[in-house]
Amino acid sequence: MALYWLKDKELPLQDSKKIIDDGKFLILIIEAHKKGHLTHSIKEDLMADTVAEEHEKAAMHHEHAAVHYRKAAEHHRAGEHADSGHHAHIAHGHAKHAQAHAEAAAKEEANMHDKKP
Repeated sequence: MALYWLKDKELPLQDSKKIIDDGKFLILIIEAHKKGHLTHSIKEDLMADTVAEEHEKAAMHHEHAAVHYRKAAEHHRAGEHADSGHHAHIAHGHAKHAQAHAEAAAKEEANMHDKKP
């Protein structure tokens, strides 16, 4: 849980993403940040969370791809070419998803550094 300080008031924010839904509160936080009253940027936290989530998703898809490539190799060695092709196809899909998540993380990371308040 992150803690944000607005003047002398502590604002515990258990779910940062809910803040975006509450426009008035988000504006209050952004204005406080601009005036230097806020010690931590919610926007930076949200973007960092998004980057971390995208990296985790990329890693997960790479792991799934590796498992299916190994299964494809096992089936190929056993002469089970239809099963081998099936697992290779699944592995390729996971690899493509991993690449997409890695690119999304890189894009969000770039936005995070370009758009600091």
